[in-house]
Amino acid sequence: MIKNIKNIINQQKQKVNKFENQKVILTDEFKQLYLETMKLNSTSEIYFYDSFSIVKTANNLKIYIPNQWFYLAYLGAPLTAELINYKNTITSSYTFNTQQDFKDFIINAKKGNLDNSIFDQMTRNLSSTERQYLEEFLTNYKSWGGGKTLERGDYFVSPILDLLNLVNVSSSYVADISYHLASYFELSKESEDNFFILEDESIEQIDYEEVFKEWIITNFENSKSLLKYVNTLNRFIKKVNTELIDEDFTPIYLWSNPIEFSDQFSIDRVMEIASLLEPNTAFIPNKGSGSELKTIYLKFLDWVNQLNKNVELNSQVPTPNYSEKLLNLPRQYIYFGAPGTGKSYSLNKDSEPFNHNVMRTTFHPNMSYGNFVGTFKPFPIRVEKRDLNGNLIRENNELIFEDKITYNYVPGPLIKQLVNALLNPESAYLLIIEELNRANVSAVFGDLFQLLDRNKENISEYPIEINEDLQRYFDFIYKKPEYKLRATTMKQQLINGLIFPKNFYIWATMNSADQGVMPMDTAFKRRWEQRYFGIDDAWYANKEEFSQYKSIIYKDVTPNGYTAQKTIPWNVLRRIINDMLSDNPNIPEDKLLGPYFLSKNILESTNEDVTESFKSKVLMYLFDDVVKLDRSLLFKTVKKMRYSEVIRSFENSGLDLFGIDNDIVSKYKAEEFNSDITDNEEV
Repeated sequence: MIKNIKNIINQQKQKVNKFENQKVILTDEFKQLYLETMKLNSTSEIYFYDSFSIVKTANNLKIYIPNQWFYLAYLGAPLTAELINYKNTITSSYTFNTQQDFKDFIINAKKGNLDNSIFDQMTRNLSSTERQYLEEFLTNYKSWGGGKTLERGDYFVSPILDLLNLVNVSSSYVADISYHLASYFELSKESEDNFFILEDESIEQIDYEEVFKEWIITNFENSKSLLKYVNTLNRFIKKVNTELIDEDFTPIYLWSNPIEFSDQFSIDRVMEIASLLEPNTAFIPNKGSGSELKTIYLKFLDWVNQLNKNVELNSQVPTPNYSEKLLNLPRQYIYFGAPGTGKSYSLNKDSEPFNHNVMRTTFHPNMSYGNFVGTFKPFPIRVEKRDLNGNLIRENNELIFEDKITYNYVPGPLIKQLVNALLNPESAYLLIIEELNRANVSAVFGDLFQLLDRNKENISEYPIEINEDLQRYFDFIYKKPEYKLRATTMKQQLINGLIFPKNFYIWATMNSADQGVMPMDTAFKRRWEQRYFGIDDAWYANKEEFSQYKSIIYKDVTPNGYTAQKTIPWNVLRRIINDMLSDNPNIPEDKLLGPYFLSKNILESTNEDVTESFKSKVLMYLFDDVVKLDRSLLFKTVKKMRYSEVIRSFENSGLDLFGIDNDIVSKYKAEEFNSDITDNEEV
């Protein structure tokens, strides 16, 4: 099946036109996959650096490739893939006797002399639309930007460079990269996001050379001579990048990042490199005279030290500017109580001052350290399949691909939110853990358990060593251009080891009534402030709201056999059942029913929905959990103690299931609404 090439060109052209003045960062995933696949069909080697790559050929020739070329090649790859598809369709659907016959057919078609007898056989399995596409492809090269004819190996170069708005003279290797990506890479929006990071480049760049010259003029009386020596320094850099290129020297750039350059090149290293160059008295002088290079580079190092001090001054941890209310709240906070007491609801309300800086996770029995903190996880990459001798395997003249596995560090919610807090100390960040005690918290927190101890400034009192895996992830964060200005702040906070900063909050909900919960030891619990939610606290705080909620429908059978359909407010029945359960000293408060055991959405819906939810959720919880040791304590009219019989009894006899009469209901309703109600409302 072949596609409309014009549509592909138009789609990719829009993406190309959007790409302008942007820095491109190649991800580790892209680099690894490119290295793996390049080995399959090339004897050349590639070396990746921060902003460019070097391809070294078998003849030891070098090609310097900026990162932007890889991204542009990726944008051109869908067109390249379809051009390959078109050519494969031509060569696989008709067998030419000789290569010359194929060449004659292609050249004649381009001139407008298409051999229809061959073309008819070639397109016998294509639809009429596909036939039109292929005919235009063969006869109208202008429609797809073609230049060289199809029998040539470089037929795809011109259309790709035309699509990408590149000059053929300097950029033809982009087309080769595009061909490689089209052959070996999965082309999708998701893979594009995994392979490339685009960052807008600021038009205004700091001219460090001019800043250095101004520093010289300001601080030295002999500035005129020193300014000449700056030219000597520039000549030295140029000489290194030309004379030593065949000695496997990576090109060096002085003024793009002076601080980084000074870290890599000491004065001794600079003079050692100078000795490898062609003799130059400005670099290595004759006896009795000084070295201009050494003199100016020592001044350069002094200037960089001053720059470093300025960076350190500017990278002091910013003063928090978040809500003063948050400054005084606990950094570790547990909301606990019976089910339905409004823990999650209150936590959500309390988290509003954090704005959008909230991340949420839920613990479960299978939660692990790797899930919560982070771990290396396998990721598949697609490569060409080879036999035992290393030969490529083909089927129907097409390459066969297989999946191989690579590994990347995947941070869990704790590390994700911790990194956000470390990068942005002026803002507060909250991690919410639902159902804290449904996992083995000691195992899930692991060594980070120690960081829960906070000092008076609410910073971890005892830093822990950053393990190698986590440090590699942090290094990856530091290199991201969007974090460039924040990385120093984060590094400064971690200088003594891993900590929880004062702007990092962990709040959790806990319900000890749930089945299957994990016990938490005292050492863990004492590191958290705790807020208990009483069984009726939410009702006391929202009585007006509860008076508006829908009710439970039930049948009331009188002694004379008359059946009436009545309703009882959820909160009234809840309080009656709780008081009945509380008469048994073996049933703790955290097993009782909270006001929001039925969700607010259900309570605001209809009487029918509330009734169904009561039967399916409340009766099941009571039967299966609260009174499972002696169900007759609560279910009075059930002879065969099965859940289905409990449901049937409620549907047939209503509140008689619990032994609740109308007098009890009237009493609780009067308390609920502060009135003298004597009977339940009939439906």
